[in-house]
Amino acid sequence: MWPGHEYFQWGAIDAFSGRARCLAAPPCSVEITVSGGGGAAGGGGWYCEFVQVTATGPRLPCHQRTFKVQQWLSLDEPPHKLSAVRDECGSGGGGGNDTSKGLQ
Repeated sequence: MWPGHEYFQWGAIDAFSGRARCLAAPPCSVEITVSGGGGAAGGGGWYCEFVQVTATGPRLPCHQRTFKVQQWLSLDEPPHKLSAVRDECGSGGGGGNDTSKGLQ
């Protein structure tokens, strides 16, 4: 995001990036976890609608997948958990959206 951007604001979309070893296959699962601090309405939770993962590297195709989370990450709201796992490996894609782009 840009300097001065306030993360985790109601109705906003935030972007995060990182570096890791190249994936051998397109992403098919994701785990999102919060610390329990801050959150909506002064509470300790966050509502996550979706997570979009993009994986690419030098001379590698770009793979992008959207995982529907649609869950509170909170101890105060059902399902009363601070993390969510969306595993679509071997499910043929299920609730996600895999977009592979050949950018070689």
